[in-house]
Amino acid sequence: MNPIKILIVGCGNMGASHAAAYHKMSEFEICGLVARGESKNRLNEKLKSNYPLFDKYEDALAQSKPDAV
Repeated sequence: MNPIKILIVGCGNMGASHAAAYHKMSEFEICGLVARGESKNRLNEKLKSNYPLFDKYEDALAQSKPDAV
């Protein structure tokens, strides 16, 4: 079974919490982080990852084609 592609929208407290959980679970694959500010960069660093980063939700949807948001 392929992992479920998750797009994280908002990288503040709640978004970061969800991202940290999905990051650890093999059933899920984070396909992008969306935030207007620098929180997406900090979260990528915290997770020691190189997830695609987006400023705009619409761009993230079009480019990452997630299964869930």
